[in-house]
Formats: sequence, structure tokens, C-alpha cells
Amino acid sequence: MPNITYSVSNDIEWYDAATGDTIVYNLGDIAWVLTCTALVWIMIPGVGFFYSGLLRRKNALSMIYFSMMALAVVSFQWFFWGYSLAFSDGASAFIGDLKYFALKGVLDQPSMGSTRIPALVFSVYQLMFAAITPMLALGGFAERCRLGPVAVFVFVWSTLVYDPIACWTWNAAGWSYVLGGLDFAGGTPVHISSGTAALAISIYLGKRSGYGTERLAYKPHNTTYVVLAGTLCNFATQLKFVLHYDECLDVFACHGVGGIVGNLLTGLFAQAYIAGLDPPSQIVPSDEPSKIAAGWLNRHYIQLAYQIADSAAGFAYSFIMTTLILWVFHFIPFLRLRTSEEAETVGIDENDMGESAYDFNTGQERGSTELNGVPSPPGPPLVIE
Repeated sequence: MPNITYSVSNDIEWYDAATGDTIVYNLGDIAWVLTCTALVWIMIPGVGFFYSGLLRRKNALSMIYFSMMALAVVSFQWFFWGYSLAFSDGASAFIGDLKYFALKGVLDQPSMGSTRIPALVFSVYQLMFAAITPMLALGGFAERCRLGPVAVFVFVWSTLVYDPIACWTWNAAGWSYVLGGLDFAGGTPVHISSGTAALAISIYLGKRSGYGTERLAYKPHNTTYVVLAGTLCNFATQLKFVLHYDECLDVFACHGVGGIVGNLLTGLFAQAYIAGLDPPSQIVPSDEPSKIAAGWLNRHYIQLAYQIADSAAGFAYSFIMTTLILWVFHFIPFLRLRTSEEAETVGIDENDMGESAYDFNTGQERGSTELNGVPSPPGPPLVIE
């Protein structure tokens, strides 16, 4: 990096020529944030394997593909303008500007979150959350979408849905942040937005072929993958049967409902003395050690209203914008997302990718009538779901 030196304690010192200030970056903090970045990165294919295990064999590979595709597309989108739209310091109450377009100026200057790490480290860390959020939402496409248009959908959705919600929640200029909403773990930008998007996707695309029959009463094809799941959201998963929408991976039940509950409980249990343990950062002035007025336990009863407002806004915005994106895509032939009934029957893997996650014809080439050199008698086709 330009304009840097090392202190006697081997920390990085950065000199800001514009202000004359010297900022100290802590190597331990940088190492820890990069470690967290790697751990969140692992979660992205983890979600793909989790979703894959819940589906039938013929659609298993598509979800693993989604995880790698989402990471690639959002990485480009984030470097292109996503980071600037979410975290530029010239942002409006709703969305950022293009000050950091293509990460221009994001190298050695302090991050928005903390002056102890450079903005570039903060940007890569936030990229992981920007990438995993649409991956969570893609569960709504399971077993009934064309794979090609989904990459375009991810880019557009990240720009129009995730970035604005991240801005108003985590950017110091965002309306929810200014209002006093508390969201440290992505309750609204990550969970509510992705869960609500999956709900909108599943409703808009319609039910799968065979919905309501024994044909779709299948068991997950690979319970080894599904061990990653918990059981605490079991009640919420019953919502789809009450409301009669086909959302086979329960993304809304787990993430949408979970995000709302987490946001509301923060308004009840947040305490100011805990927030006061955090050192001042660039977004919190040094004479204001804690921006947090806490929740009901500290008799700050209005905090729950702030949390409700943030959750309701995130829910409504994500649902409406996702539906609008799907509606626009419907009128562009090569971007139509709903697949045909024939493709559903064959399986998304074979229809769109030309291969499957598992090949049970061991020793036999596709289309061949011989097994280990011995002709096989004709028989009915093997259908593996």
C-alpha cells in the first residue's frame, strides 16, 4: 500500500496526506477479519450442499452449481459497484453513490466499520455476505427453473435489493441506522431479504408438477448433507402448508422468519453496557462511546418499534422488488426463469447441464446396451428421482 510505515509494535501506520492524520491498522484485527472472511466463504458452497441434499437426485447438481455461480457473479457485481452502493460515505438514506465504483479509492484508507482495518479488508469481508444472501434466496428456484437466466437474476437482485437494504441498515447514512435500528448479524439485509425473496420466487413461479400428490412426498436424497440443518425452525416450516405455496427448501421459514424473530428479540434484550465494551470507530464519534440506547431490558421501549420498522421495510421491499424483477424477466424470452413440465420430469441437471450428480449405471456407458461386454436384455427405462 502507498503511504504506509510500520510502528515499533509492527502495526501498520497509514498517513492520510489530505488531513495529516496517521491511522494505525492492527495486524491482529486484519488477520481475524480475513479469517472470518474465509469462514463465511466456506458457508456458500455449504448452503449449496445443504439444498442439494434436500432435493431429489435428478436436481441435486443444480444447487451446487448455484453456490459457485452466485459467488462468481456477486464477486464481479461487488467489485463493479455493489460495495459503493452499499458502503460509500456519500450515500443517501436509501442507497450509496458510485464514489467507489470498481473499488476506486478502496485500498489503504480506513474502513467504514473500524479504523483498525483498511477498507479493502472490510470490502472483501462484506462481499461474503453479499454472495451468500442471493444463494439463500435461490432455494426458491429449486426443481423448476432454467439455469441460464438465474445468473442475470443474481446480478440484478443484488443491485436492486441487497445493496439498498445493506445501505440503509449498515451505512451510517442509512435511514434505519439513523433511526436507531440494531442489526449486527444481517437479520434484515441477509435473512429477511433472502427469505422473502425465496417466498416471492416460489409464489411467482408457481407450484411444481405433481404438487399435492405423493409424487412430491419424497425424502431428501442425501441426509448426510442435511445433517447441517437444525430443528428449531420446524414450526415455521408449516407455514407453506397453511398458505399453500410450494417452497420445498423452506428458505422463508428458516431465514425470513428467523431474521424477523432475531430482529425483534434484539429490541427486547439489547443492553447498552454490552455495546459500550466496543471501542469507538469511524462511524461512532469518540465522544459518543455507544450509539446504542438498548432495548426493553434497559427500559428503552421505543427500540422495539425501530426493529419492527426495519423488519417490515426489509420484508416489503424485498418481496415487491423480487416480484418486479421476475415479472420483467418473464417478458424477455431468454430470461424466462420457469422451466417446462418436461424439464421438471427429466430433472434440471440433465435438462440444463447434460449431466447428473450421481451416475448409477456403473460399468455402462449412456446409450449402450452392454454391461461389461455382455448384451443387456431390453427393459423399461430406469427413472431415478
